[in-house]
Amino acid sequence: MVSASLRLYLAICFLALNVAATTLTVTKVGVIGTGCVPGTAEAEVDNNLRKIRVRVSNFKAEAGPGISIAAGRKNCAVTLNVQIPEGYSVSLDKAVVKAAYSVDSGVSISSTSRSHFQGQLEEGSGSSSVSGPGNGDATLVNDLSPANWSPCGGDGIVVISTDLRVSNSANRKGSGSIAVKGSWESDLVWKKC
Repeated sequence: MVSASLRLYLAICFLALNVAATTLTVTKVGVIGTGCVPGTAEAEVDNNLRKIRVRVSNFKAEAGPGISIAAGRKNCAVTLNVQIPEGYSVSLDKAVVKAAYSVDSGVSISSTSRSHFQGQLEEGSGSSSVSGPGNGDATLVNDLSPANWSPCGGDGIVVISTDLRVSNSANRKGSGSIAVKGSWESDLVWKKC
């Protein structure tokens, strides 16, 4: 009986150490883009769920007759100064964009996400799209590839960006729109280094 209790205690302690060791600390946040002008976005790290969440208001793109071409593409870039625990490296696995959309026949919506750590040449990127006609809610999952790992421990800067596009090039008389519903988020993946 004692040995089973001891094993359970050690397992809980190990889990607590592992969770504590993989805590991403944000020291500064910068947000910029045509889809998240100053004052309309904020970013946070949820270490329990291992996510970076970007809360936005009015992040939308639209296309159609009488709508400017610039309205068809909006982006939001977040720069996070982070502290990475010694002995660990972190990467972003995917970006999940929950959105409301409406598109006519011949009109499409898309989302592209990118991430990289400052000083690295490669970036992870992924995209997803929906073609019309249709409307409702969509969850666009942008798998970021290749995996882009942070330096091992210490301070770093990670840039995460997502853009929304609406194209009516196949039907100039058609309209469409996409709007992020509250937030988009990226999953954190950890490894020992």
